[in-house]
Amino acid sequence: FSLDMFEEKVAPGGMLFMDSSVVKREIQREDLKVFTVPASDIAVDLGSNQVSNLVLLGAVSKATGILPLEEIETELKRKLREEGKESLIPLNKQALKIGAGLV
Repeated sequence: FSLDMFEEKVAPGGMLFMDSSVVKREIQREDLKVFTVPASDIAVDLGSNQVSNLVLLGAVSKATGILPLEEIETELKRKLREEGKESLIPLNKQALKIGAGLV
């Protein structure tokens, strides 16, 4: 898992986001702010395991404030329209919002 490779590389006091649907082990470090998001399970419940990354992105956006959810949604809509995948916009927005609601 990525957690095994990267846990020690997170800056002291940093944030760690993990898909608790997949990662079952406990975090070894006590100095991290850990967000466990069942992203894969939520994605399956939404009908597409492909949106698990968007569930996590929603959580990251809300927890860090680094990029507002509205900006992510705007860019997501633009990109999906550009690719002719407008029908995926509601699902992707829902995944983002659910993820944001978990933190």
